[in-house]
Amino acid sequence: MRLTTAEREEHLAQAIDFYNSHNGSEFIRKVAAKFKVSQTTLNNQIHDKHGSIASNGGLNRLLAITQLGALFLYIRKQALAGFPCTWAMILAAVTWIRAQDGLSPPLRSWSKKFQQKDSPIALAGFHKIRWKPMDVKRRAAQIPKVVTDWFKGFEQIQIYYGIGVENIWNFDETGVRNSCPPSTWVWVPTLIKEVCFTFIISI
Repeated sequence: MRLTTAEREEHLAQAIDFYNSHNGSEFIRKVAAKFKVSQTTLNNQIHDKHGSIASNGGLNRLLAITQLGALFLYIRKQALAGFPCTWAMILAAVTWIRAQDGLSPPLRSWSKKFQQKDSPIALAGFHKIRWKPMDVKRRAAQIPKVVTDWFKGFEQIQIYYGIGVENIWNFDETGVRNSCPPSTWVWVPTLIKEVCFTFIISI
């Protein structure tokens, strides 16, 4: 059965994680077969990442190879989980990684270089796309007063017709969106072409 884009990305992420956890001692061909991914794709992901570090001395001094691997795995997993990384999230992750060694946060100039076309994040198979908010009609349906009035009306119908709890099936509306953030840029694997907001706040 043909894998979906998300499944292929997940297999590839697992393969890269497995390869890195064995410090490159495993043959790429065997790792690719184990996780059912393209050997060429896996090889390119691994060596592009290493090559990009070698061609950017400043970036190499900022993050070690293993730290870059951990960062890319975090970005990939966030995208597959439906919560893709904004640059602020990536920067926070880099800051945390460096803090573990008592190092200061990266400079603004590093952020610009790291997002260039020939940077490690681009060569590792990620690109920047716009994360779209929900459409206008759905946004209008999330106005708190509208939702509150709906539940009040439903309660009146329950009382009028004598509808008991035992007559209600699968009624679990415990959350409502109370804000609609604008579209923003996020970093995702290149196989992902579009993402949309699914942000819910429980009440």
